Amino acid sequence: MAIFTNLIIADVVIITLIEDKREDMKDFLAFHGYSSNFNFKILCNTLIDFGYEVDRADERNVENFNYLDGYKYIIMCWHSDLKHYDYIRKLIKKKYAHVPIILYDDTDWNVKTMKFHEKPKMVFKRELSVKTKKIKHVPYYSMPKIVEDNYHPEVEKIYDVSFIGSVTSKYRDILYDKLDHIKKDNWFISKNKYPYDDYIRILNQSKIGLSTFGNGYDTIRYWEVISCKTALLSPKIPLDIVDDLTEKEMLCFDADASDLEEKINYLLENDRWKIYAENGYKAFQKRHSNIKRTEYFLTKMKECDEPTLIRCVDPYNVISRFFNRVLG
Repeated sequence: MAIFTNLIIADVVIITLIEDKREDMKDFLAFHGYSSNFNFKILCNTLIDFGYEVDRADERNVENFNYLDGYKYIIMCWHSDLKHYDYIRKLIKKKYAHVPIILYDDTDWNVKTMKFHEKPKMVFKRELSVKTKKIKHVPYYSMPKIVEDNYHPEVEKIYDVSFIGSVTSKYRDILYDKLDHIKKDNWFISKNKYPYDDYIRILNQSKIGLSTFGNGYDTIRYWEVISCKTALLSPKIPLDIVDDLTEKEMLCFDADASDLEEKINYLLENDRWKIYAENGYKAFQKRHSNIKRTEYFLTKMKECDEPTLIRCVDPYNVISRFFNRVLG
């Protein structure tokens, strides 16, 4: 009989399910459509940190990957518009027809669901809303973008405001037009692309980080700002997000940016940004970090399925990762 356990380490509750393990079987086979999109990669890496075994195939190696005969689950983050889709569909039908499929819909679509040939056991969807057309009799769960803790306390906050982002929507155009009229000398505003470490450094150097909608409503920047202990100023995301940020953890401006200057001045006045930065970062740690997203993922799997997951979490892995992130 399988046994559920909860392990608490450094304010991290890790849900595990222990059972006998077959040597020729791994926990997850994850199909990742874009290797350059690190959001799904973070989920897979965090599952590995928790002690699960994950094989990840992407567009570079999917046709020559050394697949095992057995997996407990398949995580599908590869939709029908992508290259190698037919190959994966045929592979699953031929070799893994009995394996439950978890559809991980990381697309920008909030109305339709990422298609796959086989009916999934459950769907984790980034752009989940009341408008979403769901697959009948399949449970849906919100799964916004996933980021790690990016706060560097040694970095000085030298910019009052920052926004870095390519123009991918009318909302970005509106925001840049407004910023052209109100930006100050010590604001960091750029449409250029930067190496990720440089981008995170700029967010850490900012008192206020702006975010607005891109191709989808849920932009990774929304979560990156609070992960850097920077005050988040953004339109409210019109999606179903579990435990979304409250009015004490971030400040909203209208999507047309008509009140943007007013809200920036409010945050800078009497250093109110510090309160929002602190509250937002605490919310990230407690509810929205990669660790919390992965815990939520495993919790919903446990609720939805018979006990098949394995592997007790290695506490030294989690503790080591925690201190590397905080002290490194």
